[in-house]
Amino acid sequence: MKGLLEKTNVLIIGPMEEDLETGAKTRAYAKESLAKLNINVWDHYSRPFLNEFSEDEKSHQKMIDLRESEEFEKLSDLRNIRRQDLALVDTADIIICVFDKKTFSVGTFNELFLADFLRKPIFFVWGEGKKKCPFWIFWTIPHNYIYNSLDEALETIKKINNGEKKIDSKRWRLKKYEYR
Repeated sequence: MKGLLEKTNVLIIGPMEEDLETGAKTRAYAKESLAKLNINVWDHYSRPFLNEFSEDEKSHQKMIDLRESEEFEKLSDLRNIRRQDLALVDTADIIICVFDKKTFSVGTFNELFLADFLRKPIFFVWGEGKKKCPFWIFWTIPHNYIYNSLDEALETIKKINNGEKKIDSKRWRLKKYEYR
């Protein structure tokens, strides 16, 4: 039996600039969990685009070096990274956002609010727990899509996939299986 979310595209967003390692581990963990359900997981470390930009340690260091050496024109020329990141949000079926207070990220907020504007289903994980989540997030995302941990969000996705939990948001626009 096919799962409801099988072959959908899930995008994991969250801070990278200040902590590449944690960002990579978070995305790998979610990817491993959802792959078992035959759900495609995209992230900024392995983008599905041709001619994609790789956000690895080497490229990240290049951006830091350009900023520190005040080569702002060359740094600005890398703006295609942002375009690709926002294109991922646009083409994803589901968004998982993993965020915390200690890791500031303009890009994650940009992606999160674009996903909201596009009315994507967003599973928002606040690192300090739902009780400490910023008010603005409660005003943006239905509260039952705000989680204390990535495991909670993944468990909800699993329950939706196997029919144990019904989709309870108008944000969902799942394609027919044959079009995924």
